[in-house]
Amino acid sequence: MDETGCVTDVQKFSVHDGPGIRTTVFFKGCPLDCQWCQNPECISPALQLGYRETRCVKCGKCAVACPEHAIKSTGKNITDSKCKVASGCTACVDACDATALEIAGKRMTVDDLLRVVLDDKDYYEASGGGVTVSGGEPTYQWPFVKKFLLACKVKGISTAMETCGFFNPAIIDDLVNTCDIILFDLKHLDSAEHRKLTGQPNETILSNLKLVHKRFSATPGKKFSVRMPLVPGLNDAYEHLLAVENFLVKTGIKDLVLLPYHSLYLQKIDEFKLKRKKLSIKPHSREDLDRIGKYFTKISVTFGG
Repeated sequence: MDETGCVTDVQKFSVHDGPGIRTTVFFKGCPLDCQWCQNPECISPALQLGYRETRCVKCGKCAVACPEHAIKSTGKNITDSKCKVASGCTACVDACDATALEIAGKRMTVDDLLRVVLDDKDYYEASGGGVTVSGGEPTYQWPFVKKFLLACKVKGISTAMETCGFFNPAIIDDLVNTCDIILFDLKHLDSAEHRKLTGQPNETILSNLKLVHKRFSATPGKKFSVRMPLVPGLNDAYEHLLAVENFLVKTGIKDLVLLPYHSLYLQKIDEFKLKRKKLSIKPHSREDLDRIGKYFTKISVTFGG
């Protein structure tokens, strides 16, 4: 049997995950648990069942189809301990004509993924785009993701990876060989605060940032970019942003992409019945972002999508 990876989504015509027109592949599983995670259904490596109540027509077909009798009347009433979605069961989803039920996660082979991304190779070549692996955290499934990236390279497709940086540094040689672009996320400089916000300290992340930047800077044709989610009240203090700027300057990095917080992810917490706190945070206004952008005087700062 061919090796498979767990993918939550394949997003075509993406323009925010690297240069040009890209196809972004979202992989399941992440070692961090960021309080503001925009893809919370990607954190767990297990397949998960989601329910969109606004689409449900209350037909009861899902309850009839479930072989474990885990559903009572509608997808809103599911006994998680009985549900076998994590083991590969799709009976309720297959029975749902209204598409109110969905599974976060699909097993795919390298060939499966390659067929999808090759559909748009002409667009990549015309726009300077390619394929981006994201998540979740792509290095969480590194043996499979590495094979997929290598397959893309064989087909002449430019490759990029979005990463939280929390990975074994032993794979850095692999990153240089498989990725043309690294989009490296920096969450918070203080390790204790980083643990509070993401569930993990940041020493490994900061060390990997320096190591990967050094390797990519020394390798022709490679690009390395640092991005930081900008979350009101959590990591946007003036003093912290100045510390970030000084850290990047000391590391030899001249650019930073700030990713403004938005709250679109909150509905996913309900859909997938995720046991996590909902942040009550108001996104930055345009005026806030203009003010924050002026904090930085030593590096170039742009705002991403």
